[in-house]
Amino acid sequence: MIQTNLLKIRMTNKQKGKYLQEHSKILGYDKEKFPLVTCWKIDDYHYSFYCKFCDRIHNHGLGNGHRVSHCDYWKKGYGLVLQGDLTK
Repeated sequence: MIQTNLLKIRMTNKQKGKYLQEHSKILGYDKEKFPLVTCWKIDDYHYSFYCKFCDRIHNHGLGNGHRVSHCDYWKKGYGLVLQGDLTK
């Protein structure tokens, strides 16, 4: 996982959903050709991003590496790139 200069924002759950919807994107691909998507820490246990292909928020446990998809679009999964912490 690539970690950038982390943004720290305190938000309600509704605000977090709107923020994820406006800021989630594909950054590129890793050496194994998996897409790298932006994500944010939303609580003490999850990284999340908004998927424009299924119009839902995908939640994953904390940690590095490849993730299995929660929707049919990402057949081979994706990598998460932490962009910030929405819990502070």
